[in-house]
Amino acid sequence: MKEVCSTTEDACATAAGECSEGKTSCPTDALPCPVDMAAECWKASFMRAMCDVQTEMLKARIKKEWGPQMEKVADAVFETGGTVWQSWVSIAKAKCDLRDRIAEIWTQKGK
Repeated sequence: MKEVCSTTEDACATAAGECSEGKTSCPTDALPCPVDMAAECWKASFMRAMCDVQTEMLKARIKKEWGPQMEKVADAVFETGGTVWQSWVSIAKAKCDLRDRIAEIWTQKGK
């Protein structure tokens, strides 16, 4: 059974007679009715739209109820992520500097 919130494209591909078991082509007599295909696509689109509306409704309520706390968490994550990123940049620079120093030492003649 396909999940209700699958993409419309997936539902339409299935409705269009997508072959099962990895086959790359279907026998001509296995082609579905184009009216049935269109009906399946419309049903899938309707269900996708219902899921989208439900998601938007929940997002609004979550923002209203927990928005201030989530903003504080987002700030903490952003600040910590920035600190970690800068430490990675410093480590990468130190490794590059060491590589450059080693290359300079090995390329100097007789010193």
